[in-house]
Amino acid sequence: MDAPMRLQQSVQQFLQVVEDLGRRVREEPGGRADLRTVELAVRESLRLVGQAAMSQLAEAYGTGRSGNRQPCACGSQARFKAVHARQVTDLYGGVLQLQRAYYFCEACGQGMLPLDRQLGLGPEELTPALADIVETLGVIAPFESAARVVEQTLGVQLSGERVRRRTERIGALCLVEDELAAQRACTPGGCA
Repeated sequence: MDAPMRLQQSVQQFLQVVEDLGRRVREEPGGRADLRTVELAVRESLRLVGQAAMSQLAEAYGTGRSGNRQPCACGSQARFKAVHARQVTDLYGGVLQLQRAYYFCEACGQGMLPLDRQLGLGPEELTPALADIVETLGVIAPFESAARVVEQTLGVQLSGERVRRRTERIGALCLVEDELAAQRACTPGGCA
C-alpha cells in the first residue's frame, strides 16, 4: 500500500476511534471509560496518523540526488555513486524508510549524503524533533529514565543506550564549540 493510501486509511481509523469513543461515552453513562482511557486511545490513534503522514512526507523528499556531481567542501567535485537506504525513528514512533543519494569525492576521500544534511539527520537514527527531545531528557535524567519518559509521553520506544549516544554526542559538540569560543575570546597577549 502506498503512503497516501496509508495516510488516508489512518485518518479514517482515527475518525472511527473518536466516533466509537463518543458513542460509548454518550450511550453507556454507567460503564463509561475513564478520561485516561479515552485520552490514551486518542493519542495512539493520532500516533498512527502521524506515522502515516511522516512516511508520505519522507517519500516526497526523494533521494536528494541532483545530477552526477556535487560540489565538495574541499573545492573539488564529488561524484554520485549509489543510493543508500536508511531507517530513522520519528516523533510518532514510526520508522521512516529513506533512500539517499551518496556522492564520493576522489580528491579528499570524503563521502556525502546531501539528503541527510538537508533533513538535519545525525548518526543516531532519530528525526530531528525526536532527537531534540531525547537530548533534553538525556541531560536532565538518567538515560534509562529518559527513555521511559519518551515512551510514556510519546509512545516511542527507545533504549537508554540510544538516549546516551545522542546526549553524549551533542555534549561533545557543545564542548568543542565552547573551546573554540574561548579561543576566539583570547587575544594573542592573553585573554580579554
